[in-house]
Amino acid sequence: MIGLLLGEIGDGVETDHLRRYVGPLTMCLALDRDLDDQAGQARDAVSQVQIQQMSDLATGMIMARLGCDASTARTLLAGWLDKKGLESASLTPAEVKSLLEEPDLEKF
Repeated sequence: MIGLLLGEIGDGVETDHLRRYVGPLTMCLALDRDLDDQAGQARDAVSQVQIQQMSDLATGMIMARLGCDASTARTLLAGWLDKKGLESASLTPAEVKSLLEEPDLEKF
């Protein structure tokens, strides 16, 4: 875009004045693009942490409720998720709460 604008501007003092801003403007645009990329990566990382957080919370709740180890709790959680047709990656706080209210949790 900048190149097109400069190409449309004729020779003269104005062109020279505009050309001195091209470098900093280009750097700003590149920085903006990089920051957008980094923000997207940060949002993805936060999303992954939140997914793991719900799974860890559910695992901890099963461990506390049944007095079992983490491996057993994860196995029970996987069975419960399978029975409910849920994915661990999409586990919500409401679903974790319903897990707590499950009467026969140890049977999964």
